[in-house]
Amino acid sequence: MVLLGGPFSVINVSEILGESQSKDDRIGHLNYLACDALLDPYFVLWLGTTFCFGNEVELGELLLSLNYLPSAGRLNVDIIRAKQLLQTDMSQGSDPFVKIQLVHGLKLTKTKKTSCMRGTIDPFYNESFSFKVPQEELENASLVFTVYGHNVKSSNDFIGRIVIGQYSTGAPESNHWRRMLNAHRTAVEQWHSLRSREECDRVSPASLEVT
Repeated sequence: MVLLGGPFSVINVSEILGESQSKDDRIGHLNYLACDALLDPYFVLWLGTTFCFGNEVELGELLLSLNYLPSAGRLNVDIIRAKQLLQTDMSQGSDPFVKIQLVHGLKLTKTKKTSCMRGTIDPFYNESFSFKVPQEELENASLVFTVYGHNVKSSNDFIGRIVIGQYSTGAPESNHWRRMLNAHRTAVEQWHSLRSREECDRVSPASLEVT
């Protein structure tokens, strides 16, 4: 579909599942604001598609490992990899990194981040981080994991977030935290589906304490 108006055109493209389905189902769409040059019959444009399921946009997944050492009072985090991240820059690809923030109660106390992986939506990090958390304070701790796309021209692009700990953003995150507490110093891995900023802010007070 092309909507014409003045010197600019809005091109809306929908991808359809057809013959193999009982009816046509939209699996993704994109909007592109273009000048009249895009109407040139020899112009070719390749763009990625944001896939939609129902009303939800898939933001990607993050693989984490957690373990706690009571004697040292250390909460250890491994950012292993991510996959199928929402692509924030269609022209040059995403440059994702992960910010890890420790929140005690409702106070941000520490921020760390991974390196930035260039031009990929399936980054491998394998980076480790350690936070000082005394055992008596562990029940009030939350870890906020936010994936951003690096942007040199403006603020970094938010991709997705989860919170694990006291103010977990959902059942999978709460389950990972419980498994870590019961693992007795053994690292516990789990995949997590990233959530929108709005959803995290709605369900987790810890999400409201970070940027």
